[in-house]
Amino acid sequence: MRGLLGLLFAVCALFVVSRSNAQWVHLSGPPGAYAFTVNGPNLYAGSFNQGVYASTDEGSTWTVIDSGLTSTDVFALASSGTYLYAGTFLGGLFVSSNGGQSWAPSDSGLGTSSVISLTTYGSDVLAGTYANGLFLSADSGASWTPTQLSNFSVYAFAPVGAGMCAGTYGGGVFLS
Repeated sequence: MRGLLGLLFAVCALFVVSRSNAQWVHLSGPPGAYAFTVNGPNLYAGSFNQGVYASTDEGSTWTVIDSGLTSTDVFALASSGTYLYAGTFLGGLFVSSNGGQSWAPSDSGLGTSSVISLTTYGSDVLAGTYANGLFLSADSGASWTPTQLSNFSVYAFAPVGAGMCAGTYGGGVFLS
């Protein structure tokens, strides 16, 4: 019995080690990719000083799609339905309804804040900013409303049950 348990333990340990050493393959994507999102079959990457890139073949090839972006320092991306959202550093937020072929500013109520994190939650879009807090859009980015997290840098989001966690710098974690 001990021999069987030892063998089972060894096989499980080998499986865990082999899974943790999975092979990573370098893709020809943008240098300095800071954010990713998927919309349908397409993969999008946001890059510092390079704008937004799109791939239709799982990252084998990439195309720059930055028409209308006035800031190419893209730190956050999100998608919902036919909309793509790009958060930029010092340039505000941009939205595209045509797969990124063209972008328009989406800053009504948001201004030119540095948008450093984005997520969608149902039909809502949440934008985390550097030092200006968390903003909510219930109309696909046409307008933005500040939330009670107004003086924090909001770096990360995670859905938790029926709520959403927001990770901040200096303020900890908040749950809505």
